[in-house]
Amino acid sequence: MIKATLVFFILLLITGCSTETNSNNHTTAVKTSSNSSYVAKIFVSGEVLNTGFEIANELGLEVGELIGTVKEKTDVEKRPTVELTSNFLDYGTEIYSVEGNPDIVLAKQDNGDYLVFK
Repeated sequence: MIKATLVFFILLLITGCSTETNSNNHTTAVKTSSNSSYVAKIFVSGEVLNTGFEIANELGLEVGELIGTVKEKTDVEKRPTVELTSNFLDYGTEIYSVEGNPDIVLAKQDNGDYLVFK
């Protein structure tokens, strides 16, 4: 019985230290050390935008015009401070506007989905 309890607590500890997910089962933060996590960010049009890992078509958002591509991927724990840099998105990721909503941008993913940043 003691071994079963020990195994249970070890499994509980392991799952408690994994990545966080939101209600859509998308990752929202990634552990970088035992005591910290980061939020995925991009610097666009003079502002830092975050993602909750929502997908544009799930929210009914319409892809607008190409804004540009990510110029640099910074360290995950740093806040991007230069236009079209991100601590999450890879170099070359295409960034698009959203029709009718200037406060949101979309990052085109390899699978064709568009990740929402606001």
